[in-house]
Amino acid sequence: MKKFKLIKQENLKAYTDLNHIIGYEVRPKLDSAHNTIKIKKLVLFDRQLVKLVLEKKVQKKLDFYIENLFLTIEEEDEEPVRKALDDIERFRTILVNRYYMFLDENYYELLLKKLNNLYGKLQEKRMLFVEKDNKMVESTKKSR
Repeated sequence: MKKFKLIKQENLKAYTDLNHIIGYEVRPKLDSAHNTIKIKKLVLFDRQLVKLVLEKKVQKKLDFYIENLFLTIEEEDEEPVRKALDDIERFRTILVNRYYMFLDENYYELLLKKLNNLYGKLQEKRMLFVEKDNKMVESTKKSR
């Protein structure tokens, strides 16, 4: 698929080829009842705008993970902890592969530290479940 931008200045009309420019692709969630134009995807090329959009998106995810961390710490089941660990790992991969080129280096490093911290806390909780399971297995072996 080819990407072009229409430039309209007074009497001059020209196309600019955007195939070689890297942009951030967004799929907007619009209320179709109020909009007459349907947009399937939007590609942002302005670095500042992309940075702003990604920072908001990443902050929402971090807030979700922190809330999830507090909920899973209170859980007595290992499954939510494992799901949260997988979700954080998936988000870290997206951050490294997709968002790196659009975010400031300091902000990117701070995000990785926060994600690693959350991952570490959840990993500690998971290890407690593993130790608890190992103790239960040992106690059942001794009782036989």
